[in-house]
Amino acid sequence: MCAIAAAGSLSQAASRLGISQPSLTGLLQRMERLVNGQLFERSRTGVTPTGLGAQLVRRAQLLLAELETIGADLARDDTGPIRFGSVHMERVATLFQRLDHAFPDVRVSLTVEPSSTVLAHQLGRSSLDAAVLAVAEDRHIPLERNVAQRILLPWVPVYMALSASHPLAAARRAPNAVAR
Repeated sequence: MCAIAAAGSLSQAASRLGISQPSLTGLLQRMERLVNGQLFERSRTGVTPTGLGAQLVRRAQLLLAELETIGADLARDDTGPIRFGSVHMERVATLFQRLDHAFPDVRVSLTVEPSSTVLAHQLGRSSLDAAVLAVAEDRHIPLERNVAQRILLPWVPVYMALSASHPLAAARRAPNAVAR
């Protein structure tokens, strides 16, 4: 979103991001469905953020600045690789590819763990330097005193992958499911 707003054009933003314009358009459309609103006004001369789009761009810019600060803080300690943990999520590989690209001189060791509670305990015992945790709205993970936290995203979209032959694969949306 930030790249689109900065470029003022989907094709220019796609070029800067190194992806195809149809791929970026698809991502934008998924985001618009997710937030149930239009994020950019499209015209022949480019795109401009809607009110909702401008609000989300501002929040995304804060998130990006926070991630850069975290990366810079971690990069200052050159005693060894940064021990980074993450819950398993669809985009974990992309996240670490981008970290590697943004900080090529920083070595990162990655632990992917399905339990945010386990990652929180590893942070408290200093087995990890940083971690991405996922916590459901109705849950709380107690953190030890020596662990600082920053909420970077108050919610994260969840995706589901299905075989093309699955009965729900043709549906635009999967029916609401209740976790059991």
